[in-house]
Amino acid sequence: MLCASDEQLEAFSNNSFDLPKNPKLINSVEKAGGFDGKQLSETYTKAWKHLCDYTHTGTLQVQRWNKSDSIEPSCSDEEVIEVIRFTRAYAVLAAVSFAETVVKNKELAEQFLVTAKEISAV
Repeated sequence: MLCASDEQLEAFSNNSFDLPKNPKLINSVEKAGGFDGKQLSETYTKAWKHLCDYTHTGTLQVQRWNKSDSIEPSCSDEEVIEVIRFTRAYAVLAAVSFAETVVKNKELAEQFLVTAKEISAV
């Protein structure tokens, strides 16, 4: 699965290529990978800002670290669980995609999907 030309790959390895912005990059990956759905672009649209807020000194990170008398983590258990569930879901989706496109093993991909359904109920 390639979504870059030989010239782009060469420029990238020579440190003379700027990666496209996320929406364009996601679109290229979805087209090259033959995705049935738009999982990456939908996740980007719905969750990217929040994910960046947690990691790049956005409002969510500042809100969860600044207290009236100190600077320390203060995420609720629910927020931690939300991030873990999101990460777990994407790890399983990555495993499914890897099994289908790289290993070309549909049976393994199906096993990952069964596992995904089992853990989504937790």
